[in-house]
Amino acid sequence: MIILNKRSSFFENLNLKIKSDKKYHFGAFLILFLLLLLCFWLITKPINLSYSYSALTSKILLNNGIENNIFYNGLNYGLQINDMTINILDVCTGLFELCVFLALIFANLIIKFKYKIYGFFILIFLFLFFNLIRILTMIWLLSNVNIYLVNILHTILFKIGFFLLFILFYYIWMLLSENRDK
Repeated sequence: MIILNKRSSFFENLNLKIKSDKKYHFGAFLILFLLLLLCFWLITKPINLSYSYSALTSKILLNNGIENNIFYNGLNYGLQINDMTINILDVCTGLFELCVFLALIFANLIIKFKYKIYGFFILIFLFLFFNLIRILTMIWLLSNVNIYLVNILHTILFKIGFFLLFILFYYIWMLLSENRDK
């Protein structure tokens, strides 16, 4: 019992120190963020979202009358639409970015855990939905717009837009979560 009390008072003191001193707060956040990022990345690495996005995109296109075939070239999945080959690489799934934002949510030292769980589920849903919309938009652009413009949109605007969208989500999530307990 005495050991438990010493440990709990140690953690209480550490928690107070972290919350009161910005350099400790930032250091604890950074260490927790990096540990969580590593854990999320290791856990989600074996998930093959490339196939899932290819299959879902294929079904949506087929339901809209666009013939296509899913292929696997030994490295990644993709779609063959007429004479156009579209690779859906692992990087296209946004899995690493999702891990970054999940780590940001759980590394937050201010928000209560139940709001972190809410943010977790909302973020995963939004992320998967918006990434599917991004992939479908890229396919439409590849079919209808100059390839050079598509390349610029893909590499610059979509990545920046996606990043800004989730920064906005994180900001709104923090504001709503902080205000619920006041």
